[in-house]
Amino acid sequence: MFIQIFRNRISRSQEFGKKIRRIESVIRTSYSLKEPDIVSAIVKEWNKKPIIDLGRFVINNVQYCLWLEFIHKMTHGKLLVVDVKLDENEWIEKIEYKTEFGDLALIVEYYLEDDLLSSRLSLLQTKKETRRDKTKIMLHQLYFMQFWPSIRFNGQTFNFTNVMPEDSSFYHFILSHSKPPDCSSTVCSAALVLRRLNLTRSSLVDQLRSWNLKRKSGVKRRVSPPALSFNGLLPGVVDRLNVRGNDWSRVPKSFSRFLREAAYLFVGSPREEIRKLVESIIPNMNILYLKVRASREKLLQ
Repeated sequence: MFIQIFRNRISRSQEFGKKIRRIESVIRTSYSLKEPDIVSAIVKEWNKKPIIDLGRFVINNVQYCLWLEFIHKMTHGKLLVVDVKLDENEWIEKIEYKTEFGDLALIVEYYLEDDLLSSRLSLLQTKKETRRDKTKIMLHQLYFMQFWPSIRFNGQTFNFTNVMPEDSSFYHFILSHSKPPDCSSTVCSAALVLRRLNLTRSSLVDQLRSWNLKRKSGVKRRVSPPALSFNGLLPGVVDRLNVRGNDWSRVPKSFSRFLREAAYLFVGSPREEIRKLVESIIPNMNILYLKVRASREKLLQ
């Protein structure tokens, strides 16, 4: 009951709609900047007007005040070790790289008083177009985002189970060359990227194995991770027709659409092990919190 009330109020909030449009505008005016600077501009706009009042509602003769809180946190960490399993008996010994499977983490939480009703986490990796409707996808990064292998850090191992990448792992494409008038960027799931690149887990692992052998060959120069050209960044029909679809593995959608569906808890992972990893050790990740709160006491703004 409460979750549906929260969603209805968010969907009717003009102030929330204005905030999303301002974020889109910031992305559009930041086309010429580098990816980290675009992320910083998004964060700066996120931090403006950190409280949005959603009014009051009454349940069982009890009146509640409802509002949105926008919070930002920056994390710091070191290199992670990713274990890529080839089959039951074989492992790539160590593939070490900076964890860039996400520039942004969006955590949406619904609270009734101090009780957490529900939460979802989404990870976004920002990529600019290299040409119209094209960009480069790093395959070692895609492997992590799609298959969530084990992670080792400071002697601690993080294992992930039942992670649905179409719900939690996304690419945020900045349309700096296409510049469509109706959106400044799109969001595409890692699952869709993998399918459009015509890759399977085994073919992706084969390329990672080849890369790892080159890195160990004794060549002094740095061997870059494999990358493939990816096209299909523009929003799909399901987005243009404004049809709700929870399956993010079908078409890219506008960043505005992503923010709305995340706010409604339609996308994002509830897995606690992902949140624990993100909030503790991921290096230089911006975490954006959207907290939806209902209380019998009004928050003083």
